[in-house]
Amino acid sequence: MQREEPKRINMMKGLVWLSLIAFVAGITRAGSLSEVLPGTSENELQQVRSPNGHSVAVLFHKERHGIALPPEPAKTLERWARLKLTKDGKTIYDSGYENLNIYQMSPRFALDVLWAPDSSRLAYRHINSLRIIGPDGKMPKDSLVPEDSVISSFRWIDNESLLVVSKKTQHSLDMGGKPYLYEGYADQQAKDIRIIRLHLTKGKTLRYRQAVNDPVFLFHSSGFCLDEISPQADRVAFSDGVNLCVYDDTAGKVITQVKIPQKPTTPVFSPDADEFTKKVDLEMAARPDELDGIWWPTNDKLVVGLELLMRQEKRAFYTFDIPSQKLTDETKMLLPLWQDCYRKSDKNLGIDYFGWQNPDWYKSAIK
Repeated sequence: MQREEPKRINMMKGLVWLSLIAFVAGITRAGSLSEVLPGTSENELQQVRSPNGHSVAVLFHKERHGIALPPEPAKTLERWARLKLTKDGKTIYDSGYENLNIYQMSPRFALDVLWAPDSSRLAYRHINSLRIIGPDGKMPKDSLVPEDSVISSFRWIDNESLLVVSKKTQHSLDMGGKPYLYEGYADQQAKDIRIIRLHLTKGKTLRYRQAVNDPVFLFHSSGFCLDEISPQADRVAFSDGVNLCVYDDTAGKVITQVKIPQKPTTPVFSPDADEFTKKVDLEMAARPDELDGIWWPTNDKLVVGLELLMRQEKRAFYTFDIPSQKLTDETKMLLPLWQDCYRKSDKNLGIDYFGWQNPDWYKSAIK
């Protein structure tokens, strides 16, 4: 028996190695080893070049994950974002890696960058803080963090000031004033909307505030291109839960309110549908159509999308002309363009982006 012991040990070792090889072979069918074995992965999210072409803002994402146990993916343990700014090939600013929430649905949602018209400054949103980075790469000590609300959009008015939209959500913020998740569409409704003018030397001024009735939390980010703010940065389009509203910053008030169109739908039940399923389907059919998308072709015209998220059979697109107050159903023309705008599936998000990543998806049809 003693002579067979080394043989038994070798057999056990062989079985362990075979098991490990089989395990690795199995998980590598689901993805690369870097995706299934514990470790840290890093990738570039986006490059945004300045209008004058001399500077580039580069966004990076890094995450640490555990081991994957197929079919379950690896669990994310930590997540970070980083902004690097170069001018004529030389790095003038590097934020280093800063924490994101590990449950962030997509790192792109928490980040956004926009160059000033003269390329002298960059506005950078990291989760809920808006930072302004100067031409020498320096940044003021204080960044804009709206009180009790979440930044959804911003746009440069001129080289010295920005218009900023923030909203209070139904979820409370953490002790640092940040949302636990920056998911926007996925699990957020707005409770109010606030429009702020931020001047680089004079500070911030609250221009307008209004309570709203739980509309979808619309927002703009590096990978989610909705336009709440008009091209000239003097108007903001939003839903109050019932109406499409347009705020004009020159007038200092809402200049337009038009009812969000509704398309009644009668659910068709399968023969084996139980009473609970029928009840849920009837409640969904009775729920008002929601405004899920806003884009500005010009400063006087809007493209709006309804029910782009949940109920495919009710998806619709309209154009709204502000001077004439005319709302036109353009679903037949715009819905195919929005669907054909499919670029790729983001593995961090798990859904198709359709037109979300292409801010110009509608421009071939809207003159």
